[in-house]
Amino acid sequence: MRAALVLALVLGGCGLPPQGASSGPVQSMLEQPDFEETTWIVPGVATEGDQAPRLVFSTLGKVTGFTGCNQLTGTYRLEGDRLEVAAATTKRACVGAGGEVEARLLAILADRPRVLIGSENMVLTAPKGGRIEFIPQGRAPQSRVYHSPS
Repeated sequence: MRAALVLALVLGGCGLPPQGASSGPVQSMLEQPDFEETTWIVPGVATEGDQAPRLVFSTLGKVTGFTGCNQLTGTYRLEGDRLEVAAATTKRACVGAGGEVEARLLAILADRPRVLIGSENMVLTAPKGGRIEFIPQGRAPQSRVYHSPS
């Protein structure tokens, strides 16, 4: 399952134009200093080694992170209010909370989630209903942050 998910992320993102090609209201989000070069974490979820899942979006269209089990690296771009990610992960086998969080995070990223960035958080919502909320590292969580589709 994981191999198919990673393959979908990689194949789904092939041929993406540069990050600067995005337009519309999402472009203004890129200008917010808290979006890029910020470590966005999923609060309240600690996995192996007490590490929270996290994503970091660079100003050069690169994304890196930790899925709850494996390291993630790739590229991203915003198109409208949708986030497109072409990424690969390391291949550690994971059971328990780390594996569960990773599967959900990768599924949401593969589904071109809608991005909503507020002054305190970033929410990714997939068309199929998956939702995950991130906060900048170092801030205390304000709400329940991890939701799976009903």
